[in-house]
Amino acid sequence: MSSIRALAEELSARGNDSLRRLFLARPDLIMPGVPDFAALAARACARVSLQRALEGLTKPELEVLEALVLTTNEDEGRSGSAVELRHAVGNATLGTLETILATLSQLALLYRADPPDTIHSASGSRRRYYQPVARVREVLGSYPAGLGRPYTDLATTSAVFAEQAARIVNANAALQPEGQQQPVEHHIAAAYALERWAALPESLDGAPPRTAEVLAKFAHWPVGAVPHAAARVRPGKKTDNPVDWLLTHGLLVALDDEHVELPRAAGLALRGGGSSPTSRCPRRRPRSRPPRPPCAATPRSGPSGTSCAR
Repeated sequence: MSSIRALAEELSARGNDSLRRLFLARPDLIMPGVPDFAALAARACARVSLQRALEGLTKPELEVLEALVLTTNEDEGRSGSAVELRHAVGNATLGTLETILATLSQLALLYRADPPDTIHSASGSRRRYYQPVARVREVLGSYPAGLGRPYTDLATTSAVFAEQAARIVNANAALQPEGQQQPVEHHIAAAYALERWAALPESLDGAPPRTAEVLAKFAHWPVGAVPHAAARVRPGKKTDNPVDWLLTHGLLVALDDEHVELPRAAGLALRGGGSSPTSRCPRRRPRSRPPRPPCAATPRSGPSGTSCAR
């Protein structure tokens, strides 16, 4: 069932008080009037209307919405509840999360969904599960909560990474899928291998000194400036430069010759698995400290990126 159809069914089941509260919070939904609940749901999922609704959210409400976007997948039937969001959001209690989820649902930004297939227990079936409505992901943009895109998205949108992904995986035995006998050839297969590996603590084994300082520069925004980024990806070559090491091992992705992105899996690991930005840095301590840092990060105007040029 599409999210618009699911939302239309929810709206049609609401009482007058609930609908009145919705229209007070989102008056554009009834100006001009709509003929039925299907049209109302479609308007509630329109990009302009969603943008207006998101502008009125509090910071905690926006954080919970972003966390739900990051932890759910409609195509895979992976919905989310307060329990799943508790770690992603941070210190929020289950009661607080339930209240915020109910508020977002009242605003027609979420719809009630079935539990994931992995949930079988009676306690799990009693929880309230949600999915974001259509286009919420689009309105939030490519970097919800300041996290980068998944490796699979990067492999399909960046020609530079698509060309390099298989070489990165094949040059690092730790990246090989378990039981893999043949080299990885397709860039999407390589992206899935990187997705799994980036979330592991051992992904930073052997990282050069100051790697933690480089990664810390991406704690709040995933895109940075690195001169000659594409040329610095040299799979199989040893390097003591932390930027080059991260690029060569796929923990930073070269978008072109001047820009890099910290993929979502690596960004979540950097934040300890949660979606909220923290100052937490890599899970492994660098082996020593050289006399000077490898890069000086200088934020650009707005959240457009970080400079990591040596």
